[in-house]
Amino acid sequence: MTTSEKGAFGDQTMNSDLTLAIDQGTHSTRALVFTADGRLVTTAQYPLALHRVSDDRIEQDGREIIASLYATIEEVLAHEDVARRGMSHAGLACQRSSVIAWDIETGEPLGPMLGWQDRRAAEWLAQFEDRAAEVKERTGLPLSPHYGASKMRWLLENDAQVQQAHKAGRMRFGQLAGFLLFNLLQEKPLVTDQANAGRTLLQNLDTLEWDPWLLDLFGVPADLLTGIRPSIDEYGILSTGSIPLTAVCGDQNGAVYGLGLPEPGTGIVNLGTGAFILMSTGEKRVRHPRLLSGLASSDARRRNYSIEGT
Repeated sequence: MTTSEKGAFGDQTMNSDLTLAIDQGTHSTRALVFTADGRLVTTAQYPLALHRVSDDRIEQDGREIIASLYATIEEVLAHEDVARRGMSHAGLACQRSSVIAWDIETGEPLGPMLGWQDRRAAEWLAQFEDRAAEVKERTGLPLSPHYGASKMRWLLENDAQVQQAHKAGRMRFGQLAGFLLFNLLQEKPLVTDQANAGRTLLQNLDTLEWDPWLLDLFGVPADLLTGIRPSIDEYGILSTGSIPLTAVCGDQNGAVYGLGLPEPGTGIVNLGTGAFILMSTGEKRVRHPRLLSGLASSDARRRNYSIEGT
């Protein structure tokens, strides 16, 4: 979206050349402000706690994550240049395979977030090993407890808060992106982006919708999930700063564009809590026996696929 466009955000004219980039990672939340030519104006960063309950149980506090997002955004908005020039739009990148349930009346998390490293449901997921090839064909992913489906099923079967809120019709769950959007945007949407949805083992990588066969296989009710939108879309207005949010994706997906639009065949290595190597394959989905397939980005007209090693 250019700085002069108008649209679903009404008559607001975005006449600033500044963009807010929000990066919600495992160990910290960052907010960065860039000019249109990529110059960094200011940044803020807040550390986050990671709770290793056991070798296979990794949790984080959803309340702490939301508080860190508001704190970093407010800090960069208070910068003298930003306060004077205003902000054109914002984008959000976040952890992909972490799962959280929340109350849709209050926005409060229903217990801790299960981190992307969490493997507590590995034994339960092993029963579907004979369906692993079909799962990979539909999702681009191997059958793994790191992804969302088994974590969601664990919450439904084992978390009393989730069960109570589900019975009351007040619960949604899914990837972290949906929880963040609900709590950060004025409109309180129940939505996630296509790239993050791809880390659930529930999204069909060809249709980019929730797959009925996968939902039935893993026993996840469709009405407990959010809607899905392209990565580049008009998501709503940030409650802090009244800034239009026009892009959402997973953190590793966003890393593909960290140095600009990559040349075809360029591999991107991103090192953080984990190590990830990604390569854009353009508008063609590439199937590989060992590597992961997914979306690097998407909009209403185009999809940009990638292959990935983690």
